[in-house]
Amino acid sequence: MSVAVTPKETLNELQWLSDRLSNQVRLVATGVLALCWGLIITPPATLGLSARALLVVSLLALATMVLDLLQYVVGYINTLGVHRRALRDADVAFDRSAPLYRLRMGLFWGKQILAGVAFLALLAVLLPSLLTRS
Repeated sequence: MSVAVTPKETLNELQWLSDRLSNQVRLVATGVLALCWGLIITPPATLGLSARALLVVSLLALATMVLDLLQYVVGYINTLGVHRRALRDADVAFDRSAPLYRLRMGLFWGKQILAGVAFLALLAVLLPSLLTRS
């Protein structure tokens, strides 16, 4: 059974999903960073993990968090500009071709990708040691 939706309803859903995605990215990046930190501080002697490789993975996770922060900073600046124009002219909308808006979207997708790369890099560091140490 299909139910008709309004553009406002789909926009609300997109905003909710965007917020959830951002929360999940932060959770994954924090988890990767915490696991790497724990393995660097107290390395399991039997695994022979490279602290250098774990530091690289940690930097990827940290870069993910920085992209998340930058997305919100750029979004704030962009929205503040739109708000100021809206105070002067009631007929204002977000310009999706504006550099700040495009940067905001690029950062949104970039942090999703980088979070995935950080997790895959962590797997690449851990799996060989885990699979060969039975």
